[in-house]
Amino acid sequence: MKKSIFLILCLLCSIGAIAQSKSITGTVTDGAGESIIGASVVEAGTSNGTITDLDGKFSLSVVKGAKLTISYIGYKAQTITIGNENHYNIVLKEDTEILDEVVVTGYGSSQKRATLTTAISKMDNAVLDKAAFSNVGQSLQGSVTGLRVINKSGQPGSDPDITLRGGATITGDNSKALIVVDGIVRNSMSDINPSDIESIQVLKDAASTAIYGARANGGVILIETKTGKEGKASVNYKFKMGANFARKGYEFCNAQDYIYYNRTGYKRAGRSNVDTQAGYGIGNELYDIRYLTDATAHLKNEGWLSMDDPFYEGKTILFKDYAGQLDDAVFDNSALTQDHYLNITGGNDKGTYSSSIGYYKEDGQIKGTGYERFNGALSGSYKVFPFLTVKAATTYSWSTQPELWIGTYEMFYRTRSQRPTWSPWLTDGSPASGVGTGDGNPEYYRDKLTNENSTRKATYNMGFALDILPKKLILNGNASLYQYDWQREKFNKSYQTQTSSSPDNTRQAEAYIQKYTQIQLNGTLNYTETFAEKHNLDAMVGVEYFTYTSIPQLIYN
Repeated sequence: MKKSIFLILCLLCSIGAIAQSKSITGTVTDGAGESIIGASVVEAGTSNGTITDLDGKFSLSVVKGAKLTISYIGYKAQTITIGNENHYNIVLKEDTEILDEVVVTGYGSSQKRATLTTAISKMDNAVLDKAAFSNVGQSLQGSVTGLRVINKSGQPGSDPDITLRGGATITGDNSKALIVVDGIVRNSMSDINPSDIESIQVLKDAASTAIYGARANGGVILIETKTGKEGKASVNYKFKMGANFARKGYEFCNAQDYIYYNRTGYKRAGRSNVDTQAGYGIGNELYDIRYLTDATAHLKNEGWLSMDDPFYEGKTILFKDYAGQLDDAVFDNSALTQDHYLNITGGNDKGTYSSSIGYYKEDGQIKGTGYERFNGALSGSYKVFPFLTVKAATTYSWSTQPELWIGTYEMFYRTRSQRPTWSPWLTDGSPASGVGTGDGNPEYYRDKLTNENSTRKATYNMGFALDILPKKLILNGNASLYQYDWQREKFNKSYQTQTSSSPDNTRQAEAYIQKYTQIQLNGTLNYTETFAEKHNLDAMVGVEYFTYTSIPQLIYN
């Protein structure tokens, strides 16, 4: 009897605890009122938690009286106690330890974070150090508030879609963020070695357009690369290696289920031409499916399976099951990534220098795809006079991003949904060509439908800094040249499908070339002053000349 009472009391306690749980919502913003994306919201002492969405909102089921801890990189964590309210507005304050951090505000101008009056976010460089990235833009995902980064393709090296503040414009154009690397406007971050980066700042509000004009309508991503520092020569080598493993694929029908459900569907729909259908109809020699007869009975001793025909009662079907056999010919289940980086820096009170080389290679999850990149950079500065410093730098990058003869999307769904009664291999073990270039074994077409490309980018810049009034009035000038060269070559060798009586000797050949040259000349006059140790003045006047010349695209067939 005592045991029964104890169980009842425990059950009542559990019911009481459940009754006190409630679903709450909230919004997490920073001091400027901007939504914080990816902030961690966790119930103290438990694993119950979530993160904020693109609007800084979250929802969570908790017990009344529980304590929630809200945290995000660069901000002080905040703990709240759940009361009777169902919605909570949380404002995270910036960590005071980073208020002395110097932030670049555009055209080389910089100031301490504590004196900022505009919305600028600085990415934590630890993100770049922890992983290997084929494109720097990928590192921004979840690292900067108000920034949306969407990877539109799984192809290594592809550019993500980066948008600030939702990217809303009247026409829908010019919504992407402007990318500026060491003062040079770029069309992509794919050629930048993450290990060369000193800092990444994101200008979000009107300050971006005030400095860079209408082209910065979607915000500005400022990237500063590493430069030489005074001291003994320093040689550093860094190596990263990783592997991408394919997740478990979709469970497609095996041959027996494929035949059963398709033939059953035909029968229930009242249709009569089932044997004209490819894959589950009998009569097409390309697919291993037959009726059991005296002439085909020997197939049962050759690895063929049997099943009752759901369409014609009394008939038996013989078939072979090739479900999933094409996967190994399509996918690399453990695609490797390697990242090498060598950097040499040094200098003295007169001049500094920095040089680096890097090599990055990432295998694609789909065989025949991937990304390979070589980077080189050289920069230096020299103090001609105590009030005049000159500087120069150059960078070079070469990359290749192999393409397939069809889109990666088509390659994925066509090969995964291939009819399981079709053999990807011929009797001699060679790959089968199938009914077309998009429906055969990729091993057959990979060396016959070739598609190669390469991208070369180079920058050259020279500049100076003149201290008119030391640390107060500074004149900066810079001239830069940016060259871009992209080339793709396609060539089709002879091939023959299994449904054709003769090979295709079209031999389609194509060369596609795109080149452009960009020149920037700019000068800025910066004045900074602090009054009464509390009031800060930062003024800048600047002028820029920008020209862009593109060579027409050339195509030869």
